[in-house]
Amino acid sequence: MAWTRRDLKSGDYVFFYRDGNSHNSFQHPSFRGRAELRDPEMKDGDVSVILKNVTINDTGTYECWIIVGHSGSSEPAAPRLTNNTDLTVVDSGGGAGHTEGGGDKGGGAGHTEEGGITDEERKDKENKDVNVGLVVGLLVVGVLLSFVAFMIIRNCTYVKETFYKQVPQREGGQSKE
Repeated sequence: MAWTRRDLKSGDYVFFYRDGNSHNSFQHPSFRGRAELRDPEMKDGDVSVILKNVTINDTGTYECWIIVGHSGSSEPAAPRLTNNTDLTVVDSGGGAGHTEGGGDKGGGAGHTEEGGITDEERKDKENKDVNVGLVVGLLVVGVLLSFVAFMIIRNCTYVKETFYKQVPQREGGQSKE
């Protein structure tokens, strides 16, 4: 598996992985120590790469190529393009910059996730999702408690009415004991 950027010369990679290991020797010098798999176990086929310490020079179109060998076949397997991600890094006036970008599937390069959001934007979104979940959960609990209270009051009223109908009344509104 190899992540490349279109403007790099052939043989230079953003990230190169083969036989269960990443190979820094195939990386372009500007990416050494900055690119790593998001999920080293590549569960569910996730071959997304995280690019750390992005700079404006990281702007470009990143591609993920995968070669799956066929055992017993004399013909070499052809590489297959599995992801095409455009990354734009905007100089924010100080520091690493702001990233924008997006891919067609499977994550992307840079501090971007699917849809081109930065790690910070993703965390903000997760916090908002938690807040929405909390509000919805509390509303559901409130509705359930209201329903239970209604049923208890209704049941008590029914029992009370039934009880008084069964107890013979004395003259003057008092019941016998």
